[in-house]
This record gives sequence, structure tokens and C-alpha cells, in this order.
Amino acid sequence: MYLISPRGTEAAPTGAYHQLWHDRLNQSGLGPFSCLTTEQGAYVSTQTKQPGARRRAIIAAASGFALLLGGATYALWTSSDTLQGGKIQSGDMKIEADKAYGGDKAYTAWDVTANRSDETTPIVMGSSIMGHGIDLNATDPEKVWKISPMDTAALVFKFKATLVGDNLLADVVVDPSTLVQPASNNNGAIHYSYAVLDEAGATIRESPMPSDGTHLATIASNDSDKGSGSADAVDAVVGADHTATFFLVIMPTFDQTALTDVKAADSYVNSLADMSGNIKVSLTQVRAGGQFTAPSH
Repeated sequence: MYLISPRGTEAAPTGAYHQLWHDRLNQSGLGPFSCLTTEQGAYVSTQTKQPGARRRAIIAAASGFALLLGGATYALWTSSDTLQGGKIQSGDMKIEADKAYGGDKAYTAWDVTANRSDETTPIVMGSSIMGHGIDLNATDPEKVWKISPMDTAALVFKFKATLVGDNLLADVVVDPSTLVQPASNNNGAIHYSYAVLDEAGATIRESPMPSDGTHLATIASNDSDKGSGSADAVDAVVGADHTATFFLVIMPTFDQTALTDVKAADSYVNSLADMSGNIKVSLTQVRAGGQFTAPSH
């Protein structure tokens, strides 16, 4: 068999190039080959093996190539780099009672009974809820305010709410177990209503007290927290410093559904006074209202 090599290049003279090619043919197992030059200047390698041997060599070489392909593993390319990301920071939420409000009691107390001409003083400056101040804990028994059927008192508490977080909404919640009912029902019962006022005294919400004490008002974080998001339209929004001051007004009314013997045990005065220092108020995060499309607790 004759094999004509390609001509050499400038980088390798034709003779040297052919010799290299000729040597690789011999190393392949197809040789031995002899080298000769044609009249046209081509270099020719001639095989001296028998045809049967040549076929066996070709089959062996092909088999080796197939084994090589079958056992090879190929790595796909990959590349990596380090990205400089930002920190994800948590927000904050808390409620703080103003324990100096109202002097040493941390609350103020009012008679807000309806249809009385002496209810002329706003319970909070700017408020539309009018009454006159009362003392529930006077040392002189004659100066202690005493409730009677159909009367309504108002206890006013001041607190500061802090909300930091883009999507943060919180409900004002009262623990209903801390809204005292009289130990005896001889004289009827007390029912509660409430109001939440902003720092200027404007009423945010006023309603009968829910039996579970929840959702008295919903407060949202400041609009500046929202980034490209939209503001949450709820009852109130904290200021740019992430805080807001509110007043919670708890209004117990002495119910009277029937005539009652006035000699029956009276526990209302003590119950009402005791309640004034033990009401538990909290902020609870909610995922409903504002820009939230469905409740998700």
C-alpha cells in the first residue's frame, strides 16, 4: 500500500515533515513503511506488511480507539466568581407604656357617663370624648368615685409603639382576662368598650371591646420603609423615626338589666380600681390588611 504524505509547510521543510509523518505511521502498528520521493516531489510511504497483517493492525487500532472512547470521561466547563452582596437586616417591634402618665398611677380616670352636662373636659387634649376627672384610689373614702348603674368610666393609658420593617403591620391587643368582671353578679355586670387615639387626641377607632381583645387598631410601619412598595392604608402609621404615641381608652359601663336589691354585695368599685393597674396590652404582628391580599398568620 502506498500513502502520499501532505506537503510540508514553511515551519517544517517538506522532507522533515514527511519523515515525522512517516515515523508516526510506523508507530501506529500499520507499518513498517518505506519512504520514497516521486518525480513530482511528493513523498510516498510504502507498506511492506502482508494484507492480512495490515487488516489485523487496523482492527486492533480501531478497537483501541473504541475502548478509549468508551472509557473516557468529559468535564463540562464551569467558571466562578465572588459577588459582594448586602446584609439582610431584621426590623423591630415593641410597645412601651408611659408609666409617668397621670402622675404616679400611669393612667388617668374619667367619668364619661352619657347625657351629663358636667362632662366638658377632653379626656386627652384634642379628643372629642368628654368627661370630668375622677379619683379611684383616694385615701379619703368620700372622694373615691363610686359607680352606679348605667355609669361609664374611662381609663386612659399612654403608650409608644415602635415598628421597623417594610411590610410590618401590628394589631393593638388587650388580654381580655385582665378586664376584670365583678366577683358577684348580684348587681348585673360590666361591659367594656374602647377607643384608640393618636398623639393629637384624634380618635383612630372606637368600638365595643371584642371578646378576645384583638384587633383594637392596626398600626403600620412608616412609608419610608417601603422602598418601591406601596404604603399600607390601615388605622395608623408610625412616624419617620419608626415610633408613634397612642392613647388607649378602656371604658367600662355598669350594666343594669333589672331592679336589684341595693343591699346586695357591691364589688364594682374595688374591681374597677384593681383593674386600673393590671391591664395587659400588646402589639401583635399581623399579615392581613394594608397591601396584604389575604390573611396569612
